[in-house]
Amino acid sequence: MPHCQVKILGYPVYFLPFTGVSKLLGIVALYIPGYPRIKEWVYAGFVFDLTAAIYSGVCAGGATSYLLPPFVALILLIGSYIWYHRILKNRELPTVNNLSLINS
Repeated sequence: MPHCQVKILGYPVYFLPFTGVSKLLGIVALYIPGYPRIKEWVYAGFVFDLTAAIYSGVCAGGATSYLLPPFVALILLIGSYIWYHRILKNRELPTVNNLSLINS
C-alpha cells in the first residue's frame, strides 16, 4: 500500500526507507533529555516534512487519504511543540533578578 501511494505522489520507492529512518531518529532525539537546540531542529524538520507531505497530497489530487494523516500529524506536532516550550518555561533557570528575590 505505501509503495503505491509513493508512486502516485511521484516519489521513487527508495525515498520510503530514507524518510522512515529520518523520522525514527527524530523521535529518538525528542525523547532524549536535554539538547534543546537539537530538539528545535527536529521540530523544524518535522514541520518541513509534514508540510511537504500535505503539499504533495494537494498536487496529487487532494484526496483525503493523502491529506488527512500529515495534517493530523502536523496538528499533534504543533501541540507537542507548545507543550515542550511550556515545560521549558516552567524549568527556567534562575536569573540574576530571580536570585536577588530568592536570597532576600
